[in-house]
Amino acid sequence: MLPLKLTIQGFYSYQEPQVIDFASLTEAGLFGIFGAVGSGKSSILEAISFVLYGATERLDSGDRRAYNMLNLKSEKALIDFEFSTTKEEKYRFSATWKRRKKDYAATSTIERTACKWENGEWIPLESANAELVLGLKYDNFKRTVIIPQGKFKEFLELTKGDRVKMLKEIFNLYQYDFAEPTRQLTVKNNEALHHNAGVLSQYAIYSREALAEKETKLLEWQQQVQSARQEAETVQQQFEQLQRIKEAQEQLQQVQQQLITLQAQKDTYEQRAAHIRQYDKAVLHFKSVLEQKQVYQKNYTEAQNTMQQVQDQLQQAEQDWSKQQEVLEAVAKDYAQLDEWKRKAAAIQHIIDYRTVVQEYEVLQDRVQKGTAHVEQVTAQKSALQLQVQDAEQELATLKAQKPDTDILLQASAWFSRQEQLDNEQRHKQAQTEKLQQQVQEQEQYFVQWNIAPEDSVSFLDGKITDGQLALDHCTEQWRQIQVQSELQRYRKELTNGEPCPLCGSTTHQPEIHESEHTVSIEDISIQKQQYEQSLLQWREHRAEANRRLEVLKDYRLQLHAENETWQQILNQVKAHRLAFNWEGLFIPEDRNTLQQYQQTIREAEQLITAREADVSQLRQSELGLNEQLQKYQQAVTQFQIQAQQLKGRMDVLEQQIPEDSVNWSAQSVAELKALETEYKELIITTEQRYVAETEKSQQLREQRASHSARLEQIRLQVSEWTAQLQQVNDMLEKALLEQGFADEQAVSALLRSDNIPQERADTEQFFRALHTAEVQLASRKEQLGTQVLDEQEYERVAEKRNQLQTLLKEQTDGLLLLENEVQQWTLKLEEKLHYEQQDTALQARALNLKTMTGLFQANGFVEYISEMYLQNLCSVANERFHRLTRNQLSLIYDPERGFEVMDYLNGGKTRSAKTLSGGQAFQASLCLALALADSIQSLNKFEKNFFFIDEGFGTLDKDAIDIVFQTLEQLYREHRVVGVISHVEELQERIPRYVQVIKDPERGSIVTLT
Repeated sequence: MLPLKLTIQGFYSYQEPQVIDFASLTEAGLFGIFGAVGSGKSSILEAISFVLYGATERLDSGDRRAYNMLNLKSEKALIDFEFSTTKEEKYRFSATWKRRKKDYAATSTIERTACKWENGEWIPLESANAELVLGLKYDNFKRTVIIPQGKFKEFLELTKGDRVKMLKEIFNLYQYDFAEPTRQLTVKNNEALHHNAGVLSQYAIYSREALAEKETKLLEWQQQVQSARQEAETVQQQFEQLQRIKEAQEQLQQVQQQLITLQAQKDTYEQRAAHIRQYDKAVLHFKSVLEQKQVYQKNYTEAQNTMQQVQDQLQQAEQDWSKQQEVLEAVAKDYAQLDEWKRKAAAIQHIIDYRTVVQEYEVLQDRVQKGTAHVEQVTAQKSALQLQVQDAEQELATLKAQKPDTDILLQASAWFSRQEQLDNEQRHKQAQTEKLQQQVQEQEQYFVQWNIAPEDSVSFLDGKITDGQLALDHCTEQWRQIQVQSELQRYRKELTNGEPCPLCGSTTHQPEIHESEHTVSIEDISIQKQQYEQSLLQWREHRAEANRRLEVLKDYRLQLHAENETWQQILNQVKAHRLAFNWEGLFIPEDRNTLQQYQQTIREAEQLITAREADVSQLRQSELGLNEQLQKYQQAVTQFQIQAQQLKGRMDVLEQQIPEDSVNWSAQSVAELKALETEYKELIITTEQRYVAETEKSQQLREQRASHSARLEQIRLQVSEWTAQLQQVNDMLEKALLEQGFADEQAVSALLRSDNIPQERADTEQFFRALHTAEVQLASRKEQLGTQVLDEQEYERVAEKRNQLQTLLKEQTDGLLLLENEVQQWTLKLEEKLHYEQQDTALQARALNLKTMTGLFQANGFVEYISEMYLQNLCSVANERFHRLTRNQLSLIYDPERGFEVMDYLNGGKTRSAKTLSGGQAFQASLCLALALADSIQSLNKFEKNFFFIDEGFGTLDKDAIDIVFQTLEQLYREHRVVGVISHVEELQERIPRYVQVIKDPERGSIVTLT
């Protein structure tokens, strides 16, 4: 998991919305979250845990969690967290709740949601449980990804059961818990054994011998059935020949009887056929003509009706047009007065325009007089302000001339700052030199135990190792010889005369060849060999420790020499810096307060100058404002004068346009003139609109009258045409009736209305086809029978013999089938019996295997074994970092019974409980185990980059330990790891380039800033 962005509002001390851009933090690989105690640092991790899992370290669901987590000054809370698992997969988890308006202590239900980024938008997930995304439960999440405050050593100190449970959940070790599957398989196998035994008991009667007897009997039955079948086939052929003659005679009698019945109905069907022929003739010669006559008669009637309607419409149109002509003549009289009304309206408009321009001219003349007076007043104010500006500028020039020299202040400030820096460097170098001298003494103290100089320790320890190795080699050779002699003695006791020796192959066994004696026991030589090995191991550990300390001592001496040279350089710089002081009288080198007094004098002078410059600037702004105001007034007066001149010219033009006969209106006001003008204009518009409307209406009536007249003439022509066509059709009908022999038109129509003609036609055709078919069949049956005559007695005899043979053959065949089925069933049963016997053998073998597996997997033994293997691997990975952190002094190991232990190389490689580690060592061990565990999870989930967050824990380490831890954390970034730390240790903050600073504001709550 790699965090991208976190938004917090109303959560614990976070009153206002705060956004943490983790994307910019994780780019550095190593980042931190720093702040004072109680500022809200740990709340950031708690917000992430809560939005992902709905759980926190401080509160559970029974602690009124929603109310207690909500900031007391906030009305709602929001946690929004975005993170990625790979480059392609990005998720967003949110949690919101708010305070009830009517009850301060009551809150809404906490709503947690989760989304996944797909195709450019957030798609909601069904569950907001991060375990489905990260593959970690909450307890394991806070042990491997985000480790809350006070929980860093939890994994190291877990009990065996809790540790196995944790590894089961993280690495899905439940898949190796085969106890229950083995039990279920055992139950199923036992059930199968019992079932198989019961089935085999049912096959006890079946054997190979009984099957052979039944097969012999089956062969005899097959021969008997074959003989009976041949005799039955011969008799069957005789019966079939006689049966064919009998059937032919019966069919001939049936055809003769059918033909007699049909000939009796022939006259009736011939009459029905004649009626159908008359109907077909009527359809052919009269149906279309009658239908055409009906159409013509209908069209003639419709045309007569339409002609009467159009005559009525034409009469009404004539009356409407006469009335409209009278209305149009009345409107035309008013329309003739339009020109006079328009002239009067235009004259009134000229008078109104003239009077309006006169009023505007008088107003502009008044504005010109007032504007001229105001310009003169502003001009006087401008002259007085210019004198004030000159006085203020002279005073400002005097103040600048009296100001102390700032260059002297800058040079002196630089000298005093450098002096202070050199003093700090002297104190710092002195402390470093003393510390290095102490470290050199500590390393040299190690070699005092052998009373040798550190430089001679290598040759001294190499000699001890060589002597120890020679003694061990000699002892090992003795032990080997004794082992060989013991084995030879054992073989000698097992030899038997006449049988070959397993070593040399000889069948003769000489005591002097195979027997030997030894005086030293193998137990004594083994103890001596173990002592030599232990001693050699100790000298080698001393040699490794001596080499390490020599390297450290060499580094310390080089650093001490470099510090001494640096100390001398600083002393030389102090002397040279003192000689550069050249402000005697103004400042005292040992007293920085004189510089501050000089600086205060300059500051006061600059403040006074700034105030005077502000006054001058304000006067200049006032002067600028007066200039702009004066220019504005002058432009306005000029504009008024131009506008007045333009109005004067327009007054002259309008006065000339007023007609001479307008004297009657000179006494009326402008409002009265406008009302009179409006009255004339409305009269003009109304008259024009009415004249146009009445003219258009008259034209429409004229066109309507002409349309009705033309349509009436057209319909009269259609009536004449339909009359002629009806007469023509009647003539055709009379001619056809004479030619076809029908009495009149009513007789033809009645014939055409006949019902069921198609059915009558079909029945008649079917009758004549049946009659023809019967005649043909009669001739065919007579020809087929010829001269053959059936002998009834012979037929009866053959039929009886045939039935007897068929009955006998059926009985024999049924017996044969029963015997064949029995043989087949016995064969199948014997095969099934063999199958169940083989299956029983396999089940018995499987029962033995399952019994072995039950003993192996019972009581979670196999899962615990797998867990121990995982823990051993975790220790191996953790030791790669733990060795560096402890300078190869300690190593982590795991014992199935005692849990985590450490091997102490400073004490002969002996082991002790991890609980005996100091606070700093315990932190180092926990850090290494947590990183190893996180590495395994990253590989398991196939995350591209993994995120690891540590809350506190650095306050227990000294400076050297912090240096090593910091180097380890930097190395993690090269391993594609992202590490975040939460701490209040200032030294750690100085060494992490990118971090978040959390500040607790009394009014605004926790504030987050990115550095």
